[in-house]
Amino acid sequence: MASMHDIRHIVVLMMENRSFDHYLGALNFEGRTDVEGLRPASGQAMPVNRRKEGAGDVSGPGVAPWPMDDAHLKFEDPPHEWREVRQQCNDARMDGFVATFQRHHEAAWREQEEKWPSGSPLTGALHTAIMPDFGQMARAVMGYYTRKTLPVLYHLCDQFAVCDHWHSSFLGSTHPNRVFTVGGYCGDILTTTWKNAFRDKPEPLVGAWEKTRNRRKGISWKTYRLPTELSIFALWPGFANGREANAGSLTDFVADCAADELPDVAYLEPPYSVADDHPTHDPVRGQQFMSYVVNALLGSPSFRSTAMIITYDEHGGFFDHVPPPPAPEPKPPEPRERLGVRVPTVVLSPFTPPRTVVKDVIEHTSILKTIAERWDLPIP
Repeated sequence: MASMHDIRHIVVLMMENRSFDHYLGALNFEGRTDVEGLRPASGQAMPVNRRKEGAGDVSGPGVAPWPMDDAHLKFEDPPHEWREVRQQCNDARMDGFVATFQRHHEAAWREQEEKWPSGSPLTGALHTAIMPDFGQMARAVMGYYTRKTLPVLYHLCDQFAVCDHWHSSFLGSTHPNRVFTVGGYCGDILTTTWKNAFRDKPEPLVGAWEKTRNRRKGISWKTYRLPTELSIFALWPGFANGREANAGSLTDFVADCAADELPDVAYLEPPYSVADDHPTHDPVRGQQFMSYVVNALLGSPSFRSTAMIITYDEHGGFFDHVPPPPAPEPKPPEPRERLGVRVPTVVLSPFTPPRTVVKDVIEHTSILKTIAERWDLPIP
């Protein structure tokens, strides 16, 4: 029987900005009643999100989840910062996604119109005098993809484990959730901005875990990314100093898999500019990237002793019907009353039976706890 110590390597791939229902909720339509997706086992009706609400009125009919594999709906990036995410969840009712999209983008359009009526002074682009139909665009946040668009992700759900109660750590955007993932909490990082490089936050725990302690060797770790992309570790200026050996390319990842030379912990970073799944990037490109790294691992001797976690940093403003559960007691100054919205997550290992469903409530810091338990490391 396999044990934790049969795992010699943990590989983490964190993609961008998609919710569980948006990406994996359609597993229910394939007869996967074991997964809590878009048709819960209770048989309740498909949830509906209302369009923009004013003083008790509704500007349009409700929007139910709909298949968007073949849709050509052009839409703006759904809002997913602190305030908007709380409006989307609406005190755990999970019914504010459409209205929040519409309100946010209409307000942003009006602000742009007042600031630069004739267009951007930097690009010279004209600012249309007619507001786009953000109510129509808002339908995108209730859309879902199926195996047709996401064949790699759905195949992994067939062959390994899907976690249908994995939540992001923070009810907000990319930066706080990625800081949680590598640091355990987010400190002063509550939104996503370049200024976070200068705000108070925990150091990545791998920096402490790599050191020898009590005559025991620390862990080895490495990040793999395109050399042209900025790493999420850039949020810690100076952290990479003296750690050149901890940085590798995606080609290095393929080579390390083939040579069975993966570090104890490997962080894969997607091509953030084109194939990270961040809206409005084409999900097909994200699947191509996922196929590249997964095939490199599965077809190598490294996989005999590796567990790979593929997850998403946060929901990106897309609908999910499961209310985020209460969060553990936060470390000040974090105002973290709940975990974040559910995100798609699969776990690959040679010891995982096909079509496994993990029902436990899990969040991004669970990755750190798993690393700590595997190598007997101190948990802050």
